[in-house]
Amino acid sequence: MLLTTYGLSATPSAMLIDTDRILAAAPAAGSAEIADLVTRALQPRGRSTIARRALLFASATMVPAVTSTRAMARGVTGANWRPKQVKFAGGWLCKQRYALCTKAACKPSPSDPNVLICRCVVEYGYSYGYKSCAERRPVGKRLVSTFSTQNTNQHTRTMTCTSPAQWANCLDVDCEIDPLNPTHAVCRCKSVESGDFFTFGGKCNTSTCTSVIWSAATPPGVPFQAAMKSIGLSVTLPKACPTGTDDDDLPPSGLGLEFQ
Repeated sequence: MLLTTYGLSATPSAMLIDTDRILAAAPAAGSAEIADLVTRALQPRGRSTIARRALLFASATMVPAVTSTRAMARGVTGANWRPKQVKFAGGWLCKQRYALCTKAACKPSPSDPNVLICRCVVEYGYSYGYKSCAERRPVGKRLVSTFSTQNTNQHTRTMTCTSPAQWANCLDVDCEIDPLNPTHAVCRCKSVESGDFFTFGGKCNTSTCTSVIWSAATPPGVPFQAAMKSIGLSVTLPKACPTGTDDDDLPPSGLGLEFQ
């Protein structure tokens, strides 16, 4: 029946559906989880990013007939079921293949001064961007660059650059999988030369803020952490670089990731 299609195996259960008929949070089972879901849904705008959503309770007699949600849940059941797409804070959390550039060092395009060429890694999982999941769907060799912390580790640090410098905004840009190495993708990112920015690259050596063109983002960055929390997944953002350190003070970090 449709209850199990949505990954709901008991009553009472509930799902939070937004005004676009997209699942806005992981299904809740039991009175405690449902109470928390209702509390978040009813919080005033500005205090919660899940405000003004429609709450649909699933029971043996009332099942939401939402085509997009049904298609999204097809073939996934059980307590560990989570949505493949969630609209959150003006953007989308999507579970699919994507390009990740948060540590990428980039170079100017030989044909367009407004474009920077960044070599990023190909990942599969949840990532956040402002294009819809349908727009970001991989097609052939084409991927879209979005943000996640999927490729970070305990050595990864967030380096903030305050000096005026050029950096690459790779969020939501088109990329092409490298035919010689399908674990990497080449992305055409936007060149930016104003404002403070942060990157997962550089290993805390701030001299590289001006000597390297990093794929980066502006503070406070994209709401990836909060979006993941909305579906019951916890992620930890990399710690900020210690003051007065350079690349010799930290162990080498893993390669690859994608930001703005």
